[in-house]
Amino acid sequence: MLVPNASDAQLLQKLTQQHRGHSEFKAMKQGDGFVVAHYAGPVSYLITGFVEKNRDQLPGELVQL
Repeated sequence: MLVPNASDAQLLQKLTQQHRGHSEFKAMKQGDGFVVAHYAGPVSYLITGFVEKNRDQLPGELVQL
């Protein structure tokens, strides 16, 4: 779902609220991002630029399929 005016801070807030109780998800203390505990170990994701990097839209033809 596209959210035209979404920001990195809003995304981090929603992720933190949604996954607060999951042991595999942790927000970074400085508010810089989040950590997901994958099978191979913890992976850190910086939130800066996250929304912009992931705004790609599917081509219309693919959506119709």
